[in-house]
Amino acid sequence: MADPVTLSFDVAAVAPAGATVEVGDLFLPEGAADRASVDLVVCVPGGGMTRRWFDLPEDLPGRWSLARHLAEDHGLAVLTLDHLGTGDSPPPDDPYTLIPRVVAAVHDHVARAAVAGLRGGGLVPGVGPVAVGRVVGCGHSMGAMITVQQQARHTTYDGLALLGFGGAGLPEHLNDDERGYAGDLDELELALPTLVAARFGGPLVASRREVRERRPGEPLTPGDLLGPATGALLTLGGLTSMIPGTSDREMAAIDVPVLVAVGEKDIVREVERLPELFSATPELTEFVLPGSGHNHVIAAERLLLFDEIGRWVADLPAPATR
Repeated sequence: MADPVTLSFDVAAVAPAGATVEVGDLFLPEGAADRASVDLVVCVPGGGMTRRWFDLPEDLPGRWSLARHLAEDHGLAVLTLDHLGTGDSPPPDDPYTLIPRVVAAVHDHVARAAVAGLRGGGLVPGVGPVAVGRVVGCGHSMGAMITVQQQARHTTYDGLALLGFGGAGLPEHLNDDERGYAGDLDELELALPTLVAARFGGPLVASRREVRERRPGEPLTPGDLLGPATGALLTLGGLTSMIPGTSDREMAAIDVPVLVAVGEKDIVREVERLPELFSATPELTEFVLPGSGHNHVIAAERLLLFDEIGRWVADLPAPATR
């Protein structure tokens, strides 16, 4: 696999005022333009993380990059994206406009632009037209919630791989005012600016995690691994994902295959309700990563998940015509 290519997608037509580009990294398997078909996985991170969550540094001992593993070992194209206002994607003039459905609409625009660009050639210098097959949405935690919102409204993908997501939120970490919006996304969206200002102080909160200098031979810590992927928290999405039931309507509208992967020690609650919530999907696959917490890409057995995603994509039905 060649090094990933960083791309800036023009989103001015669909983003709030002042936001002009969304930035991502595209990973292509060797000989992508010569293959009969290449499936594309579009990845968006959870709260407080950037697109680097899917491409942790490979200079550390072991394999940490989900994106590189899918490209090199499973022949998939992978596009990792920064939400507007996080990582390298600049915020709009008013970051309070970044409610989940707005972020989802931007991701839909970018995913479609990426597919069109690959198929037409010219998206990546020196790479001719790529026959894109299945297009899969992959999100972690808050990013999974946004991916569900995106699919329900825009039917972008042929399948969804949702990591660390169950739709039940984290009600034990909410106050009474926030709990009052459980199950009512429409009313929550109206109240989000006030709620996030009270809880977080604003719509974008800078991370406090620092990347430390690690001495040779010193054991790796979660901070060492996740430090390079840490970014601003998109608080409107973060709080939405914490409130129970705010994705129930959208989950019920998903009519493509769904893979839900959680860690054995994850914070995800009520996974037993997934079949009820994803009532329209033709196939729900559940996967539990042994020993893992919420950040599956740093778990000891992470390659089990990486390979599960690769195999699951390969087994999806033929893609819908676009």
